[in-house]
Amino acid sequence: MKVPERRFIKIRRVLDKVGISKSHLYALVAKKQFPAPIKLGRRSSVWMEPEVDEWMDAAESQREEC
Repeated sequence: MKVPERRFIKIRRVLDKVGISKSHLYALVAKKQFPAPIKLGRRSSVWMEPEVDEWMDAAESQREEC
């Protein structure tokens, strides 16, 4: 089993990767339906790329179940 690379990604990369708007992303975070960002500073937030990938995998699995 391949261990995912641990890497921080910024919001622009998250939005490009997932394909949703910034406002929708934060709405999902607020509803605990998307991984929360990690605050690195007062104006800097990042996400763990493997967590974003896991969310995408789960979304794909749900689509297959429908």
